[in-house]
Amino acid sequence: AIARVNRVYPGKEGGLIVAYLPIQTQLTEALRDYTENDQELAGRLQDEAAVVMKEKYDVVQALFHGFNYQRFFTGGPTDKLTILSQAVDFILAGRDELRNRYLDAVSALSRAYALATPHADALAIRDEVAFFQAVKGPLVKTQTSGVTRTGRTTQELDWAVQGIVDRAVAPDGMVDLFELAGLEAPNISILSDEFLVEVVALDRKNVAVELLRRLIENEIRARRRTNLVQSGSFAEKLSAAVDRYNKQAVTAMQILNELIAIAKEMQAANQRGDELGLSTEELAFYDALAQNQSAVDVMGDESLAFLARELLQTVRRNATIDWSVQESARAKMRIAVKRLLRQKGYPPDLQEAATKTVVQQAEWLARDG
Repeated sequence: AIARVNRVYPGKEGGLIVAYLPIQTQLTEALRDYTENDQELAGRLQDEAAVVMKEKYDVVQALFHGFNYQRFFTGGPTDKLTILSQAVDFILAGRDELRNRYLDAVSALSRAYALATPHADALAIRDEVAFFQAVKGPLVKTQTSGVTRTGRTTQELDWAVQGIVDRAVAPDGMVDLFELAGLEAPNISILSDEFLVEVVALDRKNVAVELLRRLIENEIRARRRTNLVQSGSFAEKLSAAVDRYNKQAVTAMQILNELIAIAKEMQAANQRGDELGLSTEELAFYDALAQNQSAVDVMGDESLAFLARELLQTVRRNATIDWSVQESARAKMRIAVKRLLRQKGYPPDLQEAATKTVVQQAEWLARDG
């Protein structure tokens, strides 16, 4: 074996000739040793991984007891999407307990599959693992009422499932929950009446519940930046409804109606700012002031709306660079807010709580701005 290293520079007419023949014997011996020893070890490890993979595969299969997912592999494109949707609905019917068991079981199977490939047993269940992964996609919860399932990122199993979807279930290996439901994804900040009607009409109610829950969770997270009081109130209502659902205290249709009621409250909250003549930021401070009904009873909507506008101006005047991380600047902000509340006749016994909420809201606005 002779190679030319083509590094040419002034004074050098051609590349360097390097001969590899003198080390041919050593290379041959090294390859022979690897073939005889390491490949034998790799084969044993793969056999062991295949045994573990079979155990994990049996666990996932057992979770589908009562649902014939094998129909998926003989159906046409439309049938496949229908069966996939039915499979997601089947897992969701078991509430969070079954969903979480399924997510953990498929993750474990995927890791074992990756280690066992290309063992014959692994190749034999390739399509089923792809199906299990496709069902998992819409079930993964990126956030649930402010609580994130830790230890699992969207990239976590990318390495484990490379090669699984040679004949992909979906073009990118994942199926969107809206696609399963046969709906177009709406603007999450506008849960229109028309869209809610479509959700209620869905045949697979558990998919409908999950879809609407995710939309509301996303909207709550988005509102936290602009309105702490609203997001906190809606988060509590959603959490209570979902807890009843997971404890099977209500049916899928009942929880669906509760979620729709929350969505309609969000619609009304969007309109309240217009009715009061307040901007989004001013409404956030209004809600902080109106959190206690007794303040509304004492001052009335118009006075609170006027105070909210003045609060925004006060916050802006006292918002120096990085004020939210400097205790002295935070103290100055609290004093300015409390002084304004006192001057405008805000109930004295409610001033401390209102000041705390107003300053917290101001901090979120500062981060967002």
